[in-house]
Amino acid sequence: MSRTGAAALADRRCGVYVVDVEKEVGHALPSRYRPIGWETNKFSAELWLRRAVEHHPWRVHDPLQADVVLLSANFSLYCRAGKSFTGRAVWKGLVQLLGHSAGNGRDCRDCKPLTAFRNGTAKFITLTNNECKAPWTGAVRPKDIFAVTDQKPGGFGVLAPFVLSRPAWLTRSSPLGAPGAPRRVPWDERKLLFFLGHVPKLYIEPTRHRIWSQVRRLPQVTALSGTLNCSVGQFSACRRLDALSDEQLRTYCYPFCREHAEEGAMVRQREEPGMRKWRKAANGSSQPAEQPVHMRCKSRSSLKRYCKSHKHVDFAAELPDMAAAARKLPQSEYFDMALGHRFCLAAPGDFVSTPKITEFVALGAAGGCLPVLVLKGEPHNTLPYMRWLDWCEIAWVVNASRTKYVST
Repeated sequence: MSRTGAAALADRRCGVYVVDVEKEVGHALPSRYRPIGWETNKFSAELWLRRAVEHHPWRVHDPLQADVVLLSANFSLYCRAGKSFTGRAVWKGLVQLLGHSAGNGRDCRDCKPLTAFRNGTAKFITLTNNECKAPWTGAVRPKDIFAVTDQKPGGFGVLAPFVLSRPAWLTRSSPLGAPGAPRRVPWDERKLLFFLGHVPKLYIEPTRHRIWSQVRRLPQVTALSGTLNCSVGQFSACRRLDALSDEQLRTYCYPFCREHAEEGAMVRQREEPGMRKWRKAANGSSQPAEQPVHMRCKSRSSLKRYCKSHKHVDFAAELPDMAAAARKLPQSEYFDMALGHRFCLAAPGDFVSTPKITEFVALGAAGGCLPVLVLKGEPHNTLPYMRWLDWCEIAWVVNASRTKYVST
């Protein structure tokens, strides 16, 4: 940061006080449990926020000067590491640190209450991973603790973007065509639309499949999904549900999902904490342990229930295209391919928000594809910085209610 920039920030001072909750509570995640590559993980917002505050001119060391208190507790990291129980213990300790009762919890019996802050001082935790239950599940959640979260902040939260920490040419504002960066594709040489990513099961969220089913064969559109063949294709069994034997019911999903399951096992082995990744083999050697692939197809009753969400799917026409679209690109190839398109489309998946919003805004700013954002529900549940950023100036915003299945 330049001197001029630091001085300007200091003039607009908002005192930020940081509390190392793990240190105060006496709980900390051992390094052996830390997910490999956590720094570049999309859920590592707290790591980057803590780094940004560390030497920021707004940082204060006197709690009475604080306008905002950052409660650094690594809850997203606990979730990703599979240590949600420890995360809940840290939460109970945090509640006690702030002078509240934690119910029956005794996770901070030796903790001393934090130094008093001024009345009305806002306190924030960071929780951008909603794959686990919230750490306050089954415990007290004081109303003076707000959450920096990735979706649906509600009345006790602030929306934050997903982390985008690589590639370097995209995060360091290097121009396209610079050393190490892809070349800039002329506008008239680009395809029209780039639509790639996970497609959820239709009973969870059908929007991405609605879009894919309509654009999949358009010559100017790239529509790929490494999960579509499994998440939707396996339900082609609904066409012959009554004729499936018990043995067929146990295995009908294998042809559609085995490759996806094996890839998921490889990702877990690569990203899991070291203690799990390196297990001693039977001969005593320390080699990466093979991760068994566990697959379980839906039971007859479950399949019958979920088939209701797939009545409109023309499996005869779509299955060949699903198989052809089943590609998961490495990150470098993913960004290179996106740069060859005029528009990049992001739509709600398992959750209303998606990392692709951050990725496509960054790509647009770098001279790549322009974002087309399909939103479900209120925009403030999905788009960060809405109070000062006019999203209609940087993206095309479409309500998900306008995406409909088209009969063919």
